[in-house]
Amino acid sequence: MPNFENLDELMGKSGEINAHLRSVKEELEKTELTGESGGGLVKATTNGLGKLISIKISEDNDMNDREFLEDLVLSAINSAVTKSKALAHDKFGVFASAFEMMHM
Repeated sequence: MPNFENLDELMGKSGEINAHLRSVKEELEKTELTGESGGGLVKATTNGLGKLISIKISEDNDMNDREFLEDLVLSAINSAVTKSKALAHDKFGVFASAFEMMHM
């Protein structure tokens, strides 16, 4: 038979849990993470939720190879997104997997 006392306790804390999750989400929305590639030639910035905020390509590049530049852009974006996922996982703890699934 299920233990309803624990369920009641959990339900009583649901407002507290929701407030904490909202707070963490707001913090992640404001946090900026930057990934770079090509020794800093390309920088991509996301927020802590993985939303791409900006792409910067250094004017100091002498690239005539469009494919190579595209690869650098993808690499910088992937780096920033990986950082944002790691941060979200750290901040959300046990709720991280559920939160990632909600924002896919």
